[in-house]
Amino acid sequence: MVKNDLTHIYACYFPKARLVRKNLNKDAKSNIYQKVFSLTGFQRFSDQHQQKLLKQADLAVAIRADNKTVFDECVTYLNQQWIALPALSRIQSVVNQALNKEEERLVTLFHKQLKGKIKDYITTLLAPHQTTDEFRTLRSQAKDFTFGEISRELQDKQKLEPIFLQANAVSPGRDDSLQKAQGNLPIRSAR
Repeated sequence: MVKNDLTHIYACYFPKARLVRKNLNKDAKSNIYQKVFSLTGFQRFSDQHQQKLLKQADLAVAIRADNKTVFDECVTYLNQQWIALPALSRIQSVVNQALNKEEERLVTLFHKQLKGKIKDYITTLLAPHQTTDEFRTLRSQAKDFTFGEISRELQDKQKLEPIFLQANAVSPGRDDSLQKAQGNLPIRSAR
């Protein structure tokens, strides 16, 4: 779009001039960014901002441990704070750190709390000696509402119900400061 506008301006106002395309050096780019930041009031993303963004991502994970949700919360936070968006890979790294931290927390919690039959049942569902575990099959969504799909969904519910009951018993209560959103339990178990 900018290229078309530039071509139009050159054609209308500078018909004999040649449009020279050259890359800007790093200093020129930096000066342009500084000028844009000063005109718009945005700040350049820094390591300090990354630490604050990681805390915000941790809060977002507490609401819902989902890549898209956490990513959207991070972008919203940066926009609200008037901080320029960093490279996509940097935001995704923050999102992954927050999700991994939550996963480690849940794994540690369940490892300490799960014992006996339920632990054996989960191990059976995971089927470590097979290439695809039953959890992967269970987490696939129903594609339609045929009788076969509905009965498969009901069977899947019966298989997973003991795990969710145990997960609710193991997870911290609502008053506990470490309590995370209940929506994370099904998401984490499906990962």
